[in-house]
Amino acid sequence: MNKYALSFFVLFLGASLFLFSGCGTAKKTGTTSTTEKRSADFLFSRLNSQRLDAEWLDAKAKIAFADDYFSVRATAQIRLQRDSAIWMSLRKLGFEAARVLILPDSVHILDRLNNEYAVYGLDYLGKKYNLPASFAMIQDLLLGNAVWLGGSGRKVENEGANLILIDQTNQEELRYQLDGKSYHLQAMTYLNKPHQRSLAVTFEEYNSALGRKQFAYFRNFKLSSEETGPVAVDIQFTQVEFNVPTSFPFEVPGRFTRVD
Repeated sequence: MNKYALSFFVLFLGASLFLFSGCGTAKKTGTTSTTEKRSADFLFSRLNSQRLDAEWLDAKAKIAFADDYFSVRATAQIRLQRDSAIWMSLRKLGFEAARVLILPDSVHILDRLNNEYAVYGLDYLGKKYNLPASFAMIQDLLLGNAVWLGGSGRKVENEGANLILIDQTNQEELRYQLDGKSYHLQAMTYLNKPHQRSLAVTFEEYNSALGRKQFAYFRNFKLSSEETGPVAVDIQFTQVEFNVPTSFPFEVPGRFTRVD
């Protein structure tokens, strides 16, 4: 299995687990003024009210992937049917390099560069990369819906003109940076303390999606872990369509070899 194709999809899955978008356009703000104090419950409610509930998603995007050894630019098509399937196709120089199908219990990957395919359980990926791999979480966060750790240590900090909402357990922490007046999400940082793993995400270029809801068309991910080292991914969505039924073609050619 081509390690870069697999790394991209694993990173995309992992990052998606902690990805959600706010309402409206994220804009940089100054740090000279202070914000009105708000409770964690208030900010939690505001983020949950921004949920994007779509039965279908069909999107195209430009991808830039880089780590210490390799960098590549490609295009991707991403499709989703709620509670059923997530499908992705990664193309380079006009040719499909890899295809992935995520089902509620498994991940199927075609590596067209090496004529190989692999099937993984979501629980396997979760254990291997120490990620809470859940189809429901990936689905929600591709749509831009908030995911929480469910910890008892939720609190709010003021940082100039921004608010920092913190959700934490004994081992994990999620920090959400929101605009202090509009409550738009600007950035998010995840930290897994025992495994020395961190993920920083920024959100830009929000546009209308369903009704008055918004969708972030540009997202930057910076991941650091012992397994991957430092990795950076930019995703620039170029076309997004909601609630139009689509297909998920995924057939394994007879010449392909299955690998673990």
